[in-house]
Amino acid sequence: MRFLNLETLHAILAYSKPRAIIFCLRPLLLMRNLLLLVFLVLPAGATDLIFDTFESDGFGEWLVEGDAFGKAPTAVTPQGVNGKITGYSGQYFVSSAHDGDEPTGSLTSPEFKISQPFLGFLIAGGGHKGKTAVQLLIEDKITFEATGQNNLKMRKVVWPLKDHQGKQARIRIIDTEPGGWGIINADHFVFSDNQKPFFPKPKYRQSKANKDGLVSTDVLPGLTIPEGAVAKLFATNQTLGVYSPTALTVDEKGRVFLAETHRFRFGVEDNRSHLYWLMDDISAQTTDDRIAMHEKWQEKLPLEKLTTVSEKIRVLIDTDGDGVADTSEIFAEKFDDLLDGTAAGIMAFEGKIYFACIPNIWMIEDVDGDLKSDKREVLQDGFGVRVSFSGHDLNGFALGPDGRLYTTIGDRGFSFTTKEGLEYKYPNQGAILRFEPDGSKMEVVHTGLRNPKEIAFDQFGTGITVDNNSDQGDRARVVFMLEGADSGWRMGHQVLHSFHETAGIPNKPINQWMEEKMWEPKNDSQPGHIVPPMLNLTSGPSGLAFYPGTGFGLGCKNQFLICDYKGGAAASGIWKFSIKDEGAGFAVDNSGKFNWGVAATDIEWGYDGKLYVSDFVSGWQSHNAGRVYTLEEQNPGKTVAEFLAEFDFATATPRSLSGLLGHADQRIRLRAQLQLASLPEGLPILTAASNQKINYLERLHGIWGLGIMARKGNTMAANILARQLPNDDPRIRAQVTQALGEAPLETADILLPVLTDGSPRVRALAAIAVGRIGDSAALPSILEMIQFNGNNDPVLRHSGVMALVGIANEQEIANLISHESEAVRHAAVIALRRKGSPKVISFLGDTSLQVSNDAIRAIHDTQIEKARPVLAAFLDDESIGTPQRPVSRMILRRLIHTAYRIPNEQNLLRVVKAAVNPLFPIEERKEAMRLLSMWENPHVVDQSLGYHSPLSPRDPAIMKKVLGKHISLLLDGGQEIFGDAMKLALRYGIQ
Repeated sequence: MRFLNLETLHAILAYSKPRAIIFCLRPLLLMRNLLLLVFLVLPAGATDLIFDTFESDGFGEWLVEGDAFGKAPTAVTPQGVNGKITGYSGQYFVSSAHDGDEPTGSLTSPEFKISQPFLGFLIAGGGHKGKTAVQLLIEDKITFEATGQNNLKMRKVVWPLKDHQGKQARIRIIDTEPGGWGIINADHFVFSDNQKPFFPKPKYRQSKANKDGLVSTDVLPGLTIPEGAVAKLFATNQTLGVYSPTALTVDEKGRVFLAETHRFRFGVEDNRSHLYWLMDDISAQTTDDRIAMHEKWQEKLPLEKLTTVSEKIRVLIDTDGDGVADTSEIFAEKFDDLLDGTAAGIMAFEGKIYFACIPNIWMIEDVDGDLKSDKREVLQDGFGVRVSFSGHDLNGFALGPDGRLYTTIGDRGFSFTTKEGLEYKYPNQGAILRFEPDGSKMEVVHTGLRNPKEIAFDQFGTGITVDNNSDQGDRARVVFMLEGADSGWRMGHQVLHSFHETAGIPNKPINQWMEEKMWEPKNDSQPGHIVPPMLNLTSGPSGLAFYPGTGFGLGCKNQFLICDYKGGAAASGIWKFSIKDEGAGFAVDNSGKFNWGVAATDIEWGYDGKLYVSDFVSGWQSHNAGRVYTLEEQNPGKTVAEFLAEFDFATATPRSLSGLLGHADQRIRLRAQLQLASLPEGLPILTAASNQKINYLERLHGIWGLGIMARKGNTMAANILARQLPNDDPRIRAQVTQALGEAPLETADILLPVLTDGSPRVRALAAIAVGRIGDSAALPSILEMIQFNGNNDPVLRHSGVMALVGIANEQEIANLISHESEAVRHAAVIALRRKGSPKVISFLGDTSLQVSNDAIRAIHDTQIEKARPVLAAFLDDESIGTPQRPVSRMILRRLIHTAYRIPNEQNLLRVVKAAVNPLFPIEERKEAMRLLSMWENPHVVDQSLGYHSPLSPRDPAIMKKVLGKHISLLLDGGQEIFGDAMKLALRYGIQ
């Protein structure tokens, strides 16, 4: 045991200048000496430590009691407040003013240790001492309290905590006053070593009138619409019972079908309200696991509360043509099973209603025309493996140019077997999926999404979705769909941010999503396996649509529209944006507000030319409110509704269908294309359309129609497409190439020349097509394409990876370690990652940091256990952390956690050495010390990934042996870890 004499203590004091020193005298058996233990609380840097900014649609690990604070922070002044709350930071704040003064309740934070001398926050509301207040409870005693001053403008409050540092505390925001000024509002709790901490300004201030070309309307208070538009209420809760609408669709007859949620927070739960089951939830792999979880915890949440109310589909009809619905019927209900989620997606197509409601994708029909569903069929089950956050649901739907239906799912995840026997297991992430209209051939297209809200296709067949932010300071992302792409999100990122204490981590840790800037457009911090988003836009994306070519077009022609829901009308609305080609992918061309001041959840163009909008009104739970309104041009002109009333696609002649391939309306063109692709007589018509050069869009539909026929085995259609590859237009070449990837081709010979095409987009689609075909003879051409890209375009890199995965085995890919091209070696690492191959270890020592780092990521993040011992040995490299081999904090954390997860002396010593390595950031050295403190009994969560990944208890004798030999390393490791080192020594009796 190492002793501290008086001279040593004075030296420590002189060196560290600690703010607080705690002396602990402890007698040691068999010794007469007294051991003086010195625990140093070191001065913090000149940075603020954010405790909570409430930039979220939930309260995280705060304990919620009563109804006053609602279900989540708010971005607007709650209804019932006489005035406007101002002075808050960011977008959101907490308020007990939901429904006015009368409701009461409290928010209590998780317990924490006071580490800084000041705590600052913002507060406004009632001035009732002990009743409307923010309180700091230190060791369960109210030590500090601040109330409002009977006003709505938040002011700064800073409490001095120097005398309380090191003590356990909680923050409580309380409202027990039901009378006048019985409200409290608070925001932005921040610890600091400065008595004037920084408070950001609100992100959303009132914009200047007409800044986005919008004008007010008296139809709804606060609603602004494009100049020249006419808004009209189509149906409301008061008139026709519209209830919490989440999505809508309009059929050919002009009937509006609404997906209504009655179970949102009344059967559809949220992990933030049930922390007790979090470990069970993040461990769930199937929907059966979720059922077992609910049954396990039914004493806390009775099963009948999960099955009391049903989601519903409502149909609204305007029978007299005055633009206002006068008929309302419940078309379908009984979606009230234990597993049933939010009614979040709906689409009318070919006389059927496709309905997205976890755990199922439904196809529903009204056979007898009485506005009641008569026939229901589950096309696919297995969605919603986890509870996750409410709203991270199955969403609907879009008809793609390939004739398949596309849908999205949030990170509630899925695990299912298709009708054809294929298994898909993605329990911790969201995705884009597609299937034939009859439900067959379900497949996953694009993964790594958090909460993608619908998908829409532009006139050129580009699929776009908008994925929600994670409340960590990131923003929502515009993402273009790409086959096989991974956008990087895993539910574990949320666990490490929102539930770190429940996951056994006292202080909020770093995570890949934020540290490696995966949510941002392309940047050098990102891992190579992801395809970055195009742009960060919106904060609460919901419904998505693209201008169909006819109908309401003021300010939105050739644009996507995306609803942005933030819990209330004032901060919510609809954005517009367009896209353009950029490299092998796309970029957002321009964006702006389209329709503001409404809690919009979905949008769709009706065949009558009107734009229909569903309005949730406000809040984060099902409630007895909701409406639908329309936007229409003042002189709308003729609509396609009149044409559809007299035209039947199913019985139309091929010649009449041919004339519709060039129609102005995308929906008409696509319907004609699909019908022709189903007819033998359609082949020459589609061929002629694909060859003509008068109508560009007609040409695309001809190619897409031939692609459908080729995919279904028509070799003649495939041959016709192949002859179209030598074309001057890169967009034509791209569409032909993509279609050939699903054609019945035995070899990829015809596509090999396309791998050197002048268009990056064409090369990318050619590589993906080659991977689909699986022709191993194409490997040299694929390597040349990857090398030519030189790692510059992430879309091309991804496409090359997809080709390698499809045409080469693990050994062939691993052999690329000796390839001269860094880009080829990088693609090889990512391909081995996709295959889960331990052969990726060969690339750990690559001279390229990109290649080496992605090998580290592959092994640790995908848990390739056979490769883990080699990765842990990487810590033995003395150049780690030097200019010769720099490492980011996140890469270093992966290495330390990898060693921690292997229960032997060698790897325990590696963690010890990491804790004392002066080349490593102090944060990661402290993380190593934290892991040492729990080495004997590891938490069930992998605390570097946020995954449920339990380890068995370890033999304490191993720890005692390693510490016995190497305690001096820790004690000499510096003042930052000295206290924790002494604790370890005491615990294991090391002398």
